[in-house]
Amino acid sequence: MTMSQIAKKNIALSEKFSNYIMKNPKAANKISSKATIIVIPKNDKILEAQNRKILKSYSGRSEVYVAKEMAKGWVIEACAVK
Repeated sequence: MTMSQIAKKNIALSEKFSNYIMKNPKAANKISSKATIIVIPKNDKILEAQNRKILKSYSGRSEVYVAKEMAKGWVIEACAVK
């Protein structure tokens, strides 16, 4: 997968996550306004692997969250990157 393809897929996935947050504003309550959010797709193992590599690059930083796309909505968790 090229970097351009990764970027396009992440933009589309981020849009899905943003739409979820707009429809479910309480889900955003646990996320700091200064947070970095890494989105993980539900059905794309290649993009998931790429985004998990990105997640590792945030090692030692605070306020990093993972938003995992699920069949019905998203799971949002604070992440201690090691």
